[in-house]
Amino acid sequence: MLISWTAQRTFNLKLNAGGELFAFGFALDLDLLLEQKTAVASINPAFRSAFGPIFVVALLISVYFLVFAAKVQSEIVKKSRPYPMTRVGICWVFSIGVIGFHLYALLRS
Repeated sequence: MLISWTAQRTFNLKLNAGGELFAFGFALDLDLLLEQKTAVASINPAFRSAFGPIFVVALLISVYFLVFAAKVQSEIVKKSRPYPMTRVGICWVFSIGVIGFHLYALLRS
């Protein structure tokens, strides 16, 4: 996220609800579920016994927040309401959580 912000210094983060991070989480969860037989070996040993249910829940969370972030993003673009600061904050907190979960699940193997 920090690298993205640095690369795009002209882009104001206030205008972004972090939807691309949820799209990344969705794609990663979907790929892990589709390639479950080969992906299980690269997952944190603590998650291996419940691999399917954990990543199905992670996929559903990513889809929910992807839709939520898209709605928040459309509110930002329309500018018809006051700035949705609380909803943008929720999006960014959960996007960091989603990325953190995936890093923990994939890099602690």
